[in-house]
Amino acid sequence: MAFAAVIFGVLKVEVEVELGNHQKRSLFVRCFRVKEKEVRIDLIDGALVWCITVDESHTPPALDMAGTHYLQNR
Repeated sequence: MAFAAVIFGVLKVEVEVELGNHQKRSLFVRCFRVKEKEVRIDLIDGALVWCITVDESHTPPALDMAGTHYLQNR
């Protein structure tokens, strides 16, 4: 089980991910502000990234599960 709490001003985002019963993996969290009222949260498992966008202009804030993509090798 992985858990992350991110605070941007008054916005607190909690993310909980179930990795499975027998999986011992690391899950990294990357957060950054995309626009004035949007925060993006990336959950990174190896090369796979799950993208979540939090839109603060809605009450309560709207979540958009933008899907997954792979990290580019640089």
